[in-house]
Order: sequence, then C-alpha cells, then structure tokens
Amino acid sequence: MITKRKYSWIGEQTWSHILFLHWSVPKEKLQQLIPEPFVIDTFNNKAWISIVVFHANKSIVRYFPNWTSFPPVTQINVRTYVRNPSHVERGVFFFALHVNSLLATLGARLFYGLPFHHVSNEWNKQKNEIEVCSSFRENKLFQARYRARSDKAENDLTSFLTERYCIWNLHGERIVKIPILHSIWDNLYDVDVTLYNNQLLPFPKENLFDFHAQYSPYKRSLLFPYETFGFYEHH
Repeated sequence: MITKRKYSWIGEQTWSHILFLHWSVPKEKLQQLIPEPFVIDTFNNKAWISIVVFHANKSIVRYFPNWTSFPPVTQINVRTYVRNPSHVERGVFFFALHVNSLLATLGARLFYGLPFHHVSNEWNKQKNEIEVCSSFRENKLFQARYRARSDKAENDLTSFLTERYCIWNLHGERIVKIPILHSIWDNLYDVDVTLYNNQLLPFPKENLFDFHAQYSPYKRSLLFPYETFGFYEHH
C-alpha cells in the first residue's frame, strides 16, 4: 500500500455506500478509447471497465475552516484500468465522472482536466437498500438499486479492480498523475444489484462480459495536486 506522496494533500472527502460494478470487455476495443501513452492494464489477460457510485460528504479543502465544507453530492464514475509505461504505479483512467454539483464539475475540470459532467443525481436510502438515478435533462442515464450482503468480497480480481491509488490523465498537453490515499479496501462485501437503466458505458451490451459487483459502506480519502510526467505529442 502507498502511504506517501510527492506533495502534501490538499483535500479530504468521505465516500459512503460505495457501489462497484465491473464488466470485462475486449482489450482491443478498449485500447482504442484510451489516449497515448496509457495502455490497458489487464487481469489474467482480460480488460475491465467499471462504474463506481458513491455519496460524497464532508468534503473539505485543507487549511480552510470546517464550516466551509462542500454540500454532499452523489457521484457516478466510469473508468478503466491503465498503466503508464514510463512509471511503475498502476491507476485508472476516467471516461466520465457524473456529479450533481456545478461547482465540483467546474473545479475538477479546471484544476485536474478531468471529464466531469454536471447531471441530476438522485440518491435515496431506505433501511438497507439504496437507489440511485442519474439523468441529464430529459434523458435518464443510469438507475440502480442495491443492497449489501454479509459475505466479504475477497479475491485477487477484487483487489485488482479496487486497489487503485492514482488517476492517469491528459491535462492540456501534460501527462499527469492525480494521486489519492486511503486505507485498503478491507470492508468490501458482495452485493445484490438491480440495473434498471445504464447508458453510461461506451460499449454495447454484446461487448460486456463477466459481471462483478462489490459494496463498501465507507471510505475516507485524501486528495493531492497532480504530478506531471512529460508532455503529450499529438501525431
């Protein structure tokens, strides 16, 4: 586990009721969607794409007073798993991050160059069941209901899909790594999921295989400034 970063952390955030949804996809099709220099990271020669849903609260900027914490938001991320051949740390690459906060959307686009999208996300918890629905204008993008089981999700594939502590991205002409830090995912559980609608993936259903899902009740995360690893040369 990584415990130290190049720069000091600048933000802190709590994620709650985290849902991981994963599908294996043809590696060649996925690589076509990933910008250079990043390459698809695989598990047993299979490529994976994931949707991660969570409710974020207690989001603060370091050295700001606690009363300046941002309002809770619901975020739905679409990501895959990549390597930068010039660096040892494996990470994720985001296709899109859907959040019901215009401030978060503009801030993340400006400071990190991440593809945030401002959408309407509805999040509701009743007893042990959670329902989330995402839409943009009149178009429903995603709707799911999920409930955690009591069995822990512990295997090598789960570790591959969740133990990621950086984001690889292109920010303008820069190749950047966006580090995060949090404790290991030792509180992952199997989960029952009903997907009513899913328009978020860049693949048709016939290219999706080997579905896996996990749930975690809570994770506290530290956010860091990005690190530059060279410049992207357009061909």
